[in-house]
Amino acid sequence: MTSPSQMSSAAGSVEEVRFASGPYRLFGKLRAAARDAPTILLLHGLGFHSFEYDSLALRLAQGGWSSLAFDFRCHGRSEGPRGRWVLQDLVEDAVNALAFLSRRGDSRIGVFGRKRERISAPIT
Repeated sequence: MTSPSQMSSAAGSVEEVRFASGPYRLFGKLRAAARDAPTILLLHGLGFHSFEYDSLALRLAQGGWSSLAFDFRCHGRSEGPRGRWVLQDLVEDAVNALAFLSRRGDSRIGVFGRKRERISAPIT
């Protein structure tokens, strides 16, 4: 993980994080409500990136939930050639995001996604 960038907010802090998935480094925004808060992993839509959940992450933090919104490979600020992925890549990214949260000590983790992104959630 690279050194995080901290941004202040009304509900928790936003930490920019990076973690490995396959040959790529993925970008994410971790919003921590409290150290022992449950965490929601937010899976963005295809062709979008983590900005899609900025307002939801803020609302979750105001309600006492932490969240991680990350950019799948080949999306947003994550590495990888744009438009070059298969479903298994998204599953691998979601699994690695969960592993990242587990390494941080998060033990109560939920997963949220819309449309096709929900496909990777049950697999993880």
